[in-house]
Amino acid sequence: MNVKHIGFGTFLDDDEIVQYVFRCTFPLLRIVLHLVLWGVLAGVLGWFFYDTPYFVIILIPTAFGLFRVFAVFMRWHSNAILMTNESLMFVEWDKPFHSRAVRLDYWDLDDIVYERAGMASTFAIRADLEFEKVGGGDSYVFVDARRPRRVIRIIRDYKEKILDEKNFTEESALKDLLSQNGRASCRERV
Repeated sequence: MNVKHIGFGTFLDDDEIVQYVFRCTFPLLRIVLHLVLWGVLAGVLGWFFYDTPYFVIILIPTAFGLFRVFAVFMRWHSNAILMTNESLMFVEWDKPFHSRAVRLDYWDLDDIVYERAGMASTFAIRADLEFEKVGGGDSYVFVDARRPRRVIRIIRDYKEKILDEKNFTEESALKDLLSQNGRASCRERV
């Protein structure tokens, strides 16, 4: 069973299989920040309202803090580059119930450029990836990709494999067509 498609099934075609999922760096600092902030607030409220009927008031910051942690995690999980057997797909969820998916076929992909800006991205092994299209046009930028050289290598290798298979299929179809036309023209002469 391919579990890489979890959360992305609505964007995929019926026969499409997810080969890889590339995401940005994991937002551990933001998750810890929300846990500490809302945990401290719940602890302070619990300390003030201990042994009172208002003790349940600590459920409000606890629930909101858990919701914020879940929202940060889901934003990280849902914003990704899907490398499928048919094309690259860039999925973005800006808000809940507001998604966008952009598809880029392998034969339309010209080059992948990565840019590291700042000390944090240099030391944390992350960069912005820019996917350029053949013939110009709007390129797609994936911000803060984790291990960018690995991502580029995997996508380029798979692109070469797909294009070789496509060229082989087209070449064999052309050979079959030419051999059938050659036989037909020889028969017509006789």
